[in-house]
Amino acid sequence: MPWPAERSTSDDMRLIPYVAGRMLRTKSFFVVLALGLLATVAAALHTRPVYRSESVLVYQQTKVAGASAPLDTAALRRNTLALQAMLLSHARLQKLIEEFALYPGVVGRQGMVAAAEEMRERDLHLSARDASTVRVSFQSTSPDLAQSVTARAAELLVQANADLRRQTAQDAKVYLGKEKERAEQELRSHEAEVAAFVAQHPEVAETATPDKGAPAPSAASTSTRTAKALPKGRAATEKSPTTPAALITLRAQYANLQREARKSRDYRDLLVSDQLQTEVSLLLSSPSTGGDLVLVDPATKPVIPSSSARHKILAEGMAASLLIAIAISLVLVLRDDRLRRAADLRHFGLPTLLCEVPPP
Repeated sequence: MPWPAERSTSDDMRLIPYVAGRMLRTKSFFVVLALGLLATVAAALHTRPVYRSESVLVYQQTKVAGASAPLDTAALRRNTLALQAMLLSHARLQKLIEEFALYPGVVGRQGMVAAAEEMRERDLHLSARDASTVRVSFQSTSPDLAQSVTARAAELLVQANADLRRQTAQDAKVYLGKEKERAEQELRSHEAEVAAFVAQHPEVAETATPDKGAPAPSAASTSTRTAKALPKGRAATEKSPTTPAALITLRAQYANLQREARKSRDYRDLLVSDQLQTEVSLLLSSPSTGGDLVLVDPATKPVIPSSSARHKILAEGMAASLLIAIAISLVLVLRDDRLRRAADLRHFGLPTLLCEVPPP
């Protein structure tokens, strides 16, 4: 019997339980569900468990001359991001893949770049739970391989940290050397100006307070610097003014010259101290010491799978099988518009059935 062309809302409400009952009575529903469950079980049994090995590294305070340098949290985070980029670079990933013969199928079909991408996205991980702790891990279906790759990755991470610190210290050393040379030239220029001013106005130097840390100019050095600083043809023995107002002005000029020379001297001394610390940092960042990133928890061989891959496959496969069986059964039921039982007539309020051929 075909479906009515026009149905009311009450007819639609009666149609829903009818279609649901028809779906559960069709053979296609149970056949599709059984096939899906069998495929799910086969896939779960074929899947090998995944093991995960992990190494923990921490930043330790570097001791210089018996004193510990404080750790900069922001600098450690930036350093960790740099290490992550270095460890997950294609060059280091390719080195790991070639050393342990990883992903032979992917390398053979798609090349080394695809294998490195798979390793970065799925198996090799680097994380920092806090600023001073770094964790590196690798997962594989082989516990021995997971341990070996994790240990090697931790070693590469320590080497990358030492290289990063060494390169940073070398760049700082070059910069400090150039800046120190410029500061020394500026200091010599200011000291020559002070010496020339003292030679031209000796009465100011006699009454002024000597600058702390500035060398007292001798007669020979004063005459030499004066000859270099004064313009050609100008006599060094020019008569100095003796009025109080002029003397106050000269003292102010002399104080300004001393202040500029003192600033240049302090800056030069600061650069010398920074250069010494940089050289010490270069010594401490040698490959033999490994820098300030230390391995505290080496990789161990895992004995328990890290993830329940089989349980996940079973859950997802059963859900997918049920949905596919329902969808196929629903399509078949909606395409079949025949009433097959006397109970279907009573369900839709149709006339009473007189007889069935063949009889039930």
